[in-house]
Amino acid sequence: MQKKSRRIGLADAVTYPETLLDVAVGMARQAIGRPRPSGVRAKRPLFTRVLESTPLTRALIYRTARRSVAAETRGNYPAPLAALEAVKYGLNHGLSAGYENEARTLGGLITSRVSKNLINVFFLNEALKKDVQPSRVQ
Repeated sequence: MQKKSRRIGLADAVTYPETLLDVAVGMARQAIGRPRPSGVRAKRPLFTRVLESTPLTRALIYRTARRSVAAETRGNYPAPLAALEAVKYGLNHGLSAGYENEARTLGGLITSRVSKNLINVFFLNEALKKDVQPSRVQ
């Protein structure tokens, strides 16, 4: 899985947990002074850009996306809807305001009871897969 992540460009490097900090520091040192990679963001077709550029069509896109996310998550996962709202806020108020809003939103989500419960569910599922005693997140 890790090798595939690197091959398809999802990860820059793959390492062991024991060497993670050393590898990350080394990569950061190598990147100092180099220009940021371009082309990371996918090019959107002209039709899509035009469709997203008008307030009326953008509202329709958000409404459709919100319905789709709500149906997919059945209201059990607040993060996908919050992510959608963060994108909407950023597009309406500019990048800086959008990033600040996103940071506040993530901070609230990370510390929520729902988040802690979902983390517990994840660890319980992993424990069941391994058939070991589960640990709890405090």
